[in-house]
Amino acid sequence: MTKSSEAKLAYAREYRAKHGEKCRAACRAYHAAHKEELSAKARAYGKIYRATHKQQLSAKGKANWAARREYYSLRHKAYYESHKEQWKAYDYAHREQIRHKNIRRKYGLSPEQFNALWQSQGEVCSICKKPECDGRRPHVDHDHASGQVRSILCGRCNRALGLIDDDPQIALGMAEYLRRYARSAADN
Repeated sequence: MTKSSEAKLAYAREYRAKHGEKCRAACRAYHAAHKEELSAKARAYGKIYRATHKQQLSAKGKANWAARREYYSLRHKAYYESHKEQWKAYDYAHREQIRHKNIRRKYGLSPEQFNALWQSQGEVCSICKKPECDGRRPHVDHDHASGQVRSILCGRCNRALGLIDDDPQIALGMAEYLRRYARSAADN
């Protein structure tokens, strides 16, 4: 640092020490008058910073989480135990809202779109044609590769598709297997 810059820094410190409240008041007034402009600049800077430092921020967040994992876990368990009954009551009272929120988050379907799709199928499963074969609400079936919603199924049919990994060859093999043993059972 040069002598002149050191002198300027010393003067600034001395001035702030003497007139600190006046400086803070002027700063607060400026921020109040330019709140929107400063917020927009801060958001823009934050976006740029996060984009250029993505890996460092991710590593820092993961390291922080790993270092405090036990603390977070114990804190969450304690909070859950002390509020368990409230959560259960809330979940029970708002189960339809929670269900629609999850469907919107997972599949991008609004309640109106879900109901329209369900009604277009005649309110039956697309595979077994039963209204509620397992006594539960219908499930949204989607392609795991693309995320595209295919139709609405009952829980059993949806699980069956998942168990065969949506493979048509396995489904055809299963159908042939059932036909073969249905014929041999009818012959006996």
